[in-house]
Amino acid sequence: MVMVMVVTVALGTSILSVLGVSAWSLARLIKREADLLHQLATDQSHRLASVHAELHHARAEVTRVHSDVVVLKRELDSFVHGPPSMRSPQPQAC
Repeated sequence: MVMVMVVTVALGTSILSVLGVSAWSLARLIKREADLLHQLATDQSHRLASVHAELHHARAEVTRVHSDVVVLKRELDSFVHGPPSMRSPQPQAC
């Protein structure tokens, strides 16, 4: 009877030890993966901030170029057709 009890306690202890080591290694693996994902998220956040700044700069440049094109278009129209005072009169709406 004592032998059965010793074997049962030994078996229980070894199972608990295996479960403890497995839980510890799983927790360590999960922490390592979580740290890796956190680092990747941080890197992506920095890249996103950089792209956002470049996009903001590009939008400002596009706005500036658009303004320049509008001015050049007006100047070209004035050069081709003459100033507004020299153009043919616009028909009056009745």
